[in-house]
Amino acid sequence: MLPTRNALLILFVGLLSACSQQRVETPAKANPMEEAWYGEVLGQVKDLHAKAATLVQEGKTDEAAAALKSAEPLVQRLLTVPSPTLEAAVAASDIDQLYAQMLAGNRHYGWARMVFQKDAARWRNWSPQTKESLRRRKIAEAGMAECDRAIAKQ
Repeated sequence: MLPTRNALLILFVGLLSACSQQRVETPAKANPMEEAWYGEVLGQVKDLHAKAATLVQEGKTDEAAAALKSAEPLVQRLLTVPSPTLEAAVAASDIDQLYAQMLAGNRHYGWARMVFQKDAARWRNWSPQTKESLRRRKIAEAGMAECDRAIAKQ
């Protein structure tokens, strides 16, 4: 016996409803900037920058480079969250600026320029633009220009 038209319609609707996506309530994700680790990591980055800056002033550039190198994964962790804070971007910029200055001081102008360029891009893309973001962008662009002049003299 052949199924009736109504039976086929009911079967078809049943199949469609079985294939439909069900909504699953997902808990709201926590804001990483409000978690304890974010402030702790930010503090560690600031401390490493201060330590590296002091070491550079003391002429201990190898130790300063090691401090900056150890800050890299911490900076990455701060910046990979959605919408990192201005304070985190400033801390990352401070690390990049000091590292680029050290590279330029060692006549590694190409590498220094690349780090300055990364920092300039950070501030060029910062939203919303502020006086501080514009000031930091100009500092990074000035570093790039200085590296360009040094490269041209070589």
